[in-house]
Amino acid sequence: MGGEPELPTDWTKPKKRAWERIAAGELADFNARDREQHPEFKDLDPRNATGWDDNRRLSAKFLQTILTDKAFVDATPYHGVRIRGALIDDAPVDLEHARLQRLFWLEKSRILVGVKGSNVRVDGELSLEASFVSGGFTLNGAEIREGLSLAAGHYKSNVNLNRAKINGSAFLRGGATFKGEVDLGSAAIGSTLDMTGSIFEKRVSLNRTTVIGSAFLRGGATFKDEVDLRSATIGSNLEMTSSTFEDKVSLNGATVTDSAYLRGGATFSPSSAVRGLDDG
Repeated sequence: MGGEPELPTDWTKPKKRAWERIAAGELADFNARDREQHPEFKDLDPRNATGWDDNRRLSAKFLQTILTDKAFVDATPYHGVRIRGALIDDAPVDLEHARLQRLFWLEKSRILVGVKGSNVRVDGELSLEASFVSGGFTLNGAEIREGLSLAAGHYKSNVNLNRAKINGSAFLRGGATFKGEVDLGSAAIGSTLDMTGSIFEKRVSLNRTTVIGSAFLRGGATFKDEVDLRSATIGSNLEMTSSTFEDKVSLNGATVTDSAYLRGGATFSPSSAVRGLDDG
């Protein structure tokens, strides 16, 4: 690591506190901060505007600075940038074509203007677990050397992971809600794709997606629009048990190395159809 960077003079108290924790190799947790002062404090719900005030506000520029400015990158320990319970509402978090040399967590946070990360390279894990993202979430062409977690989050617009390369697992599970389209077309996932128990209100594209491990579309997940698995390659199991599919499921040209489980309590509405793969 390098020496201590000079902090911008316009940094607010929340920004200084967040950086202080990150530089010490700790989680910058605004919920924990408030609990220190009020032991009865409950974590804020990122979907509800109540309680999200200036005392939690971090700007998009702040994130871009600590993630990409050499002085801050060199001063960041190997634990990476880990933030929980922050408010981002001034501008999109723009990481397009950037290289992040540490893992980046922005969890249980309220992000009102979206995330732009086309062709970003992340040399660790990327997590927005349990966050609320109002704007679009774009990581088309991204390369993530470890895993991606969007688990338990709430995404109001489209999620674009087209052509993304994720060397670990991709977690879209845990009761997450996706209001817009989810595009994983031509993505490459080095381990598991897990959508267990989540709600997908628009089309889900896994067209030409490669998953080295299993693809889990199971466990009470709800798919309200088309699920496109045409020409997908699944290196282990495809599991759709106990989930609900309200529109067509396209499997034309799909390759599943081990087993495809399309029964086991799965519900297909009368208007839906499974095409291209025998579920028997």
